[in-house]
Amino acid sequence: MRAIIAVLAGLGIMLSPLCAHLPAAEVKTLKVGVVNLKRIFNDYKKKKDREVELQKERNELQSELDKKEKELKKLEKEMEILEGEEKLKKKEEFDEKRKDYTAFYSYNNKELQKKQVELWNTMFNEIVEEVEDFGEKGEYDLILKTDPDPIRGESLEEIQLRVDIKKVLFHSPKVDLTEPIIKALNDRYKKIKESKE
Repeated sequence: MRAIIAVLAGLGIMLSPLCAHLPAAEVKTLKVGVVNLKRIFNDYKKKKDREVELQKERNELQSELDKKEKELKKLEKEMEILEGEEKLKKKEEFDEKRKDYTAFYSYNNKELQKKQVELWNTMFNEIVEEVEDFGEKGEYDLILKTDPDPIRGESLEEIQLRVDIKKVLFHSPKVDLTEPIIKALNDRYKKIKESKE
């Protein structure tokens, strides 16, 4: 935050002598916009659709885990009434199925996490590309990320972190590009989705 203010102040100081000698017609005003990335991300329909797909996979995984867990509980109850050699065989079977359960859970959970990370990477890259495209077409000089959430925290360190992360403290609603970018993303996604159907 301090760095951004320092850079903007430095640019102003450096450029002011140059601009002072130019006729008013030659001085270009800086065109600035802001976007709320969190809101864009949450309102992007493609992200919502992918989240639904991931949730279905999570539900299927949970269903399979529940079946395996029931099987383990059944084996555990059977072990309680057995003795000697039969109990040892049942314990070996139980241990093997528990290893399978743990490996199955671990592998599938990691795969779901990978998919979630890939989803977020893809969505954020698409959003950034849309912001860049919007900026180029609209001849913007600068588009900043804004976050309307108030600065709050549980600790001094958390508050300091939030202050340092906050990029824009104030902006006019006139420079907020969030809505048009959400609309552009969703319109493009809708066309792609319809072309596949």
